[in-house]
Amino acid sequence: MEERLRSDLAESPLYGFIQAGWLEWGQEIVSVQVREDDFLLYVLWGLDMIKQEGTDVCKNFRSRVYMGLRTHFLNCGYTPQQNDLEYVANLACACCLYCYGLVLTDVHDASDLYSGLVSGFGKHWDSVKEKWNEIRKDVDASELKKWIVEYMKSEEYYTSGERIEWLENEPENLPDVVRLTRCPVQIMQVNIGQFNNAPGATFTDKSLNVKIEGNNGEYKPIQ
Repeated sequence: MEERLRSDLAESPLYGFIQAGWLEWGQEIVSVQVREDDFLLYVLWGLDMIKQEGTDVCKNFRSRVYMGLRTHFLNCGYTPQQNDLEYVANLACACCLYCYGLVLTDVHDASDLYSGLVSGFGKHWDSVKEKWNEIRKDVDASELKKWIVEYMKSEEYYTSGERIEWLENEPENLPDVVRLTRCPVQIMQVNIGQFNNAPGATFTDKSLNVKIEGNNGEYKPIQ
């Protein structure tokens, strides 16, 4: 797999939660190569869908997890057996449901979303519930709950869009827009490392340094 474990997740309670169950879960997978850090990506991708879309994702959450995994496995060069795909999809959904269940007392309207997810599983609910029942309940969930609550309340995302993949770090040469709120005057400059011109085309460099000045919380270019 080309996916990599984000370094800031290596010591997270979420990764510890998955490691605790993977010794048993991983034995059920036959035709695709899935490591515990790969499965961490799948669970985070599911949580990010819930976090970003809220109740809108409830009615087709399991279908999107299933199809996302199918596409992901094919992109990795695997031909997943139906049983493996069903198993990993249901297990990922069960882990997402368990993790999101930890925020019920701390996140506004979480109970409605949780109920919507359960209802949205439809004919797959029995299979998802079976996997949910296999999750180790003897593991101390206090640190995992604290981590999940903080993550679900934040504006941070670890995964990217419709594809199951890590969200890459922002390029270093992007302007620090947040810093503008703390500095009355700021110079913003975006550098293009390489410009490829089509044959016969012309390019005129009209790039500018723009000075931004604050005025009562509003910012505008200085001519």
